[in-house]
Amino acid sequence: MRVDPVFLDRVAVKDGERLAVLSCEESLRDDLDVTREAIETSISVLLGQHHAVIVDVPRVATAPYRWVLDNADFRVIVADQTLKSARDAARLRAALTEDVDHRNLLVINRAGEAGCRAVPLKEMESVLKLRPNFIIPYEPASFAKAINAGTTPAAQRGRFLQGIASLAATLQGREATRRRWWRR
Repeated sequence: MRVDPVFLDRVAVKDGERLAVLSCEESLRDDLDVTREAIETSISVLLGQHHAVIVDVPRVATAPYRWVLDNADFRVIVADQTLKSARDAARLRAALTEDVDHRNLLVINRAGEAGCRAVPLKEMESVLKLRPNFIIPYEPASFAKAINAGTTPAAQRGRFLQGIASLAATLQGREATRRRWWRR
């Protein structure tokens, strides 16, 4: 199978110099016949153009997507504090073995959104046998403020930015540094 690097570069939506997003626009009703070879070839071409490739694997992982999970350096399990999400994360965690070359990370997204109905972090940790590495807080006010200002929520200071920056730094293999609010 031949994958054209120029085509992949042109169909990707770019946000600055450091981020390009390549998405699928297939109907959700269609059964896609994606082969492991097609995914492997596409990822190898993309790695020739970028430092990292992030693949969002569907909830029902077929053989090609299991190959992606088996070969990923980092497997990021994203969950919120709902019972359904904790159950799904536990199933995924059980399927992913961890070793030196393959690291599992747990991201708690929208932390605090479920209020008193939320599954406590300690309980999620004991069920998943994986401590949350990153906690991204639920901050609807900062999202509304960013939308009104025409920026992204990550462009503003706060706990949301700290969570996203820490995750990005870990995936890049470096330590996160906090930006100082003052300058000399």
